[in-house]
This record gives sequence, C-alpha cells and structure tokens, in this order.
Amino acid sequence: MLDLYTAGKFEYMEEKGFDKDSVIAGFGDNGKEILEERFDTFFEDYEYESMEDFIGDETEGEVVDRFVAYVDMRSSKLETDTVLLEIPVRNPWELVGFLSAGGWNDCPRTEDMIAICKYWYEKYKAVPAVFTQDIIEFYAPFKLNGQDSLEAAKEHYAFCPDRVNQGTETYTLSELAAGLEESDVWYFWWD
Repeated sequence: MLDLYTAGKFEYMEEKGFDKDSVIAGFGDNGKEILEERFDTFFEDYEYESMEDFIGDETEGEVVDRFVAYVDMRSSKLETDTVLLEIPVRNPWELVGFLSAGGWNDCPRTEDMIAICKYWYEKYKAVPAVFTQDIIEFYAPFKLNGQDSLEAAKEHYAFCPDRVNQGTETYTLSELAAGLEESDVWYFWWD
C-alpha cells in the first residue's frame, strides 16, 4: 500500500529519468554487513553509557500485529487515501528499488535498503509491504523465523534508530526484542 504522496513520486521519478532496473541491479549482497556497520555508527553517535545499559533487561515490549501506517490510532479507521498496487518485481526486496525508497534522514540509501531487505527475506521471510513518505512496514508471517530476538532488535535499530529511540518506553533493545518475538509486522518510522 502507498499513500497518495508516495504514489505521486512515480511521476516525479519518471520526469527525472530514474532507472529502477539499474538501481535494483546495483545492490550488493551485503545486507548483514551494512546493518552491522550502521549499528556501530549509531551506537557511537548516540553516545550510550554502555552496551549493557542500551540492551537493558526488559521482558515486555509492544507486539505489532497489524499494519498501522494509515490507521488513526483512536478510531482504527483509515487516516488518509491509500493506493494498493501490484508491483511487477521478481523478488520482494526489489520493491524498495522500484519505489526508490530510502536515503532520507537516517534511512539507508536505496541500494543498501534493497540489500537489507534481501537479507531479511532470506533470514526471516520478511517482506516490505507498506510504504509512506517516512514509514516502511514489513510483513513477517513467520515472525522471527526461529532467530534470536535480541539480534533482530539490533538489526532493527541499525535499520532505523528511531525504532528504539522514539518507539520504546525504556529506550532499550531488550524492550524491542521482547515485542518482536510475537510481532508479524515490523514498523519503521524515520523522523
């Protein structure tokens, strides 16, 4: 699903000569390495006291089990007009390249995001599913697919530091990890 702002981006991209095929072909097979580098950079930039404090010891976290990018939290109704598209890609991670998502604020650039999406699809079977101008939501039908929740929380933080910095009450990875264990939707918002 896309909001009308994001859908209007297609016309702009066409006017600017955006070549989605080149972008999709130009991604690397290094999603895990990109996430590791981003984690180290953000951990250092945000100057946490220690890794132990940043991880924390929370055992409860928010479970996300539905897409929320277009839903008014009070009324549970659609907040804005949306567009549902069937996008002709061979692999789910190519959606990001087709939409030219990424490269704003702390969001990975498009090619890096494609590599991360491929890595997450292979590891978790997570698929990028909902896009707005500053939100991406993934559908993870197998949840963490048997993987370690704290490791997944580190990857989510590396992808989008606001997922911990603004999306948790305790600002810890353990809170995010506890919620991820039962979440089949992954929510990312770049402020």
